[in-house]
Amino acid sequence: MARTGKPAAVQVADQRNSEWINLQLEQAQLQHPNLRVVHWAEFLAAHPERLDTDLRDGRHTTVPAGQDARNTLILQAIRHS
Repeated sequence: MARTGKPAAVQVADQRNSEWINLQLEQAQLQHPNLRVVHWAEFLAAHPERLDTDLRDGRHTTVPAGQDARNTLILQAIRHS
């Protein structure tokens, strides 16, 4: 089931957990300059029309469209380092 199909309380908890994890990654990036964080969730939020093509179940990438999109973001992060 897609995240959007979960009850509101679950969606809020998921968002808070994601924010906490992102904060941990940002702090780790300060300690490890070679660490690159790929902002996949932000990419999808900016392109909601891609949710159906890039996520097969609301969480996991589709093959090949979602994986190609994710891999492009990874390559961009590496190239801009």
